Amino acid sequence: MYSMTGYGRGEAADATHTLSLEISGVNRKQLEVVCSLPREWQSLERRIVEAVRARVSRGRVSLNAQLRASENAELQWDKAAVATRLNELKTLCEANAVPFEPTPALVLKIATTSASAQQTPQDDALWAFLQPALESALAAFTAMRKTEGDALKADIAARAQALESLLAQIKQHAPQVVTRYREQLFTRLKTGGLELDLNDE
Repeated sequence: MYSMTGYGRGEAADATHTLSLEISGVNRKQLEVVCSLPREWQSLERRIVEAVRARVSRGRVSLNAQLRASENAELQWDKAAVATRLNELKTLCEANAVPFEPTPALVLKIATTSASAQQTPQDDALWAFLQPALESALAAFTAMRKTEGDALKADIAARAQALESLLAQIKQHAPQVVTRYREQLFTRLKTGGLELDLNDE
């Protein structure tokens, strides 16, 4: 027995990037898979949904993937792309009468972002990069659902056993209920001054 709620996390890394992938599930009558992926990865959504459907049949499953450049990655900066971005920013500032004073930190951020986007894995290489993290996250997600499912199963069994005990007590007392109620009713009638023949149906 599996719960519909759970959480799982997986990671993957190569020389330039680190991928963090999180999966969470909540109750829902039917299966709904929602993916939050980098824009460049939208082509992988179908494969991801199929992988989730292979393990989950109900619930709302949310998947969030975040890609970041590795701290020790040797990024290949595109000087022309950085210059273009800076010129675009300068033009925007001039058009809005805003002083354009780029700092080294801004230049580094633009250069790093450009390099990161250029070195993002593509197509089949991207799926090969993402799949291990997805499998790891799904395994952790399924394990948590199983743990919660076992707890729910134990709780349901305990409640069912309590109901069976109460049912047994009801069956034991049931034959005397009519007789006891009849006696109490005639006692109340007698107390109220109404004498009746107990043998009169």
